[in-house]
Amino acid sequence: MRARRPVVGPVHTAQHRAARLAFAREHWHHILFTDESRFTLSTRDRRERVWRRRGECYAACNIIQHDQFGGGSVIVWGGISLEGRTNLHVLANGTLTAVRYRDEILRLILRPYTGAVGPGFLLVQDNARPRGQSG
Repeated sequence: MRARRPVVGPVHTAQHRAARLAFAREHWHHILFTDESRFTLSTRDRRERVWRRRGECYAACNIIQHDQFGGGSVIVWGGISLEGRTNLHVLANGTLTAVRYRDEILRLILRPYTGAVGPGFLLVQDNARPRGQSG
C-alpha cells in the first residue's frame, strides 16, 4: 500500500443535507438509475496489474499471456428504480455509439420501462446529474 492524497470534495452544511434529504423523499420513487460496464474478453487492453517487487518483472507469476488477435469485449447495460429493474442488456459487437445507444437501449429497453417508473421521472445515467424526462 502507498500513501495517497485525500480526495477533495465539497463541504455540505446542515442546510445542504436537509435540502438533499427533502429532494430524495419527494422524488426518489421517480428516479431511474442506469449504467453500463465494459468487460474485456482477453487481456489485450493492458489494464491488468500485478503486485511485484523491483527486478521481478520477468518472473513467471508476473507474466500474463494473451493472444495476438484479442478476444474483444462486451458492454453490459442495466437500470434500477424503486419500482424494479430493467432487463440486463448485452451489447456484444462493436462500439456503443450515440446512435446505437438510442436505437438499442433508449428505444427498446428504457422507453417501455418508463411506464413502471411513472410520469416525470428523472434519468440518472452513470452518476451524472439528473435530467428531467417526460416518458
